Amino acid sequence: MSDLERLEVYDLGMIRNAAGRIADAFEELLELLKRLSEPRAAQGFTFKNTGDKAMPTNFTVVPGQPFQVTASPIPTGGALQAGSIPVWTVDDASVTLTPDATGLVVNGTTLATDAAPSFNLTLTGINSVGVTISNTQNMAFAAAPAAPATGFAFVQNS
Repeated sequence: MSDLERLEVYDLGMIRNAAGRIADAFEELLELLKRLSEPRAAQGFTFKNTGDKAMPTNFTVVPGQPFQVTASPIPTGGALQAGSIPVWTVDDASVTLTPDATGLVVNGTTLATDAAPSFNLTLTGINSVGVTISNTQNMAFAAAPAAPATGFAFVQNS
């Protein structure tokens, strides 16, 4: 066998080995991409105060005024168990909650006479691997805004 023929056989063998390594690496990359594209189980919830002007600051409620809070699973795109709707609870009997059909949005009302400084709003759900997850947000009561003047009162001093 000539030197040229030996070189051709050697080069073809190297090319076949390199092609095999590239194919193996490509298969590993495809598997990794498949795993990354699968939904990840939710680990908890993050809350966003989504109500109107009745909430002067984030997670602050005016007694007697409605409020709305929206939750999102974390991490972003975290999956919840199919068919299981998260449940909202509150530790103040003067607060009434009405969740939407998804369980991720809750509308609440409070009594104007509620004397508590705050209340805890909790959302509990089950993630896609069957683990119970829960987060709690403290909602502070803000002083009710002063009523606007509607006229004047007169007092005779002398």
